[in-house]
Amino acid sequence: HRCRRMRMPQEGMLLQIDGSHHRWLEDRGPEFTLLVAVDDATGTVPYALFQNEEDTEGYFRLLMGVIERHGIPLALYSDRFIVFRHPSHPGETPEMPIADRGKATQFGRAMREIGVTQIFAHSPEAKGRVERVNGTFQDRLVSELRLADVSSLAEANRVLEIFLPCF
Repeated sequence: HRCRRMRMPQEGMLLQIDGSHHRWLEDRGPEFTLLVAVDDATGTVPYALFQNEEDTEGYFRLLMGVIERHGIPLALYSDRFIVFRHPSHPGETPEMPIADRGKATQFGRAMREIGVTQIFAHSPEAKGRVERVNGTFQDRLVSELRLADVSSLAEANRVLEIFLPCF
């Protein structure tokens, strides 16, 4: 039967990942970035963390958190941020094989080694699920951090650990 051959989206198949720069602590502390992974099939957030900035180390920490709790995803869907892929060069097209698009980033090489496919969005709208989560967190999570009187990155990550399972 043809329907049996179609692979329906399942939890853990595709994660959308993104960073959200925001004044998470309002005026109580420094500005930093929330790195978040959203399961494309379920809309759940398997892991997130606050970092000083959006960088390779932070995305490695994000993926380690996901892997430790839920296993290795099949694919990651992200923007074209420099952590995920080198800037385009003249003549590059989306249809070109990854091998022909220049050298992989450190993050890209690591994903290839563990068998995770990287898919790059062509617009912010394409990453709708993770963008909606970022918007929701900029409202709800800021309120939670305010109620907890959080004023540091470390305190924010402790509140986030409690917030995520409830979300």
